Amino acid sequence: MLTSLQIHEQQRGQEFYMKQSDLFDNKVYVEEICDVICIALAELPAVLNIQDVVETLLHVKHGPEIICGVVANSPDCFREGMPCSSI
Repeated sequence: MLTSLQIHEQQRGQEFYMKQSDLFDNKVYVEEICDVICIALAELPAVLNIQDVVETLLHVKHGPEIICGVVANSPDCFREGMPCSSI
């Protein structure tokens, strides 16, 4: 969520950019990040919006891979078209 807030603050008036992050920049953590995001989306649907999460992930190095992992683990969000239609 902190990364999301930082990205939204910096987006005002700027073009697309990549956010540096020790956690998201290491491919070793991609699977664990996918698991944590899937659990968070399932447990906190009122707090986390799949569209905001996907948009934020587009700004980190392995974001597309994480998005694929989230969609693979939560196929209902793919059927609803949420991430696909908003990107």
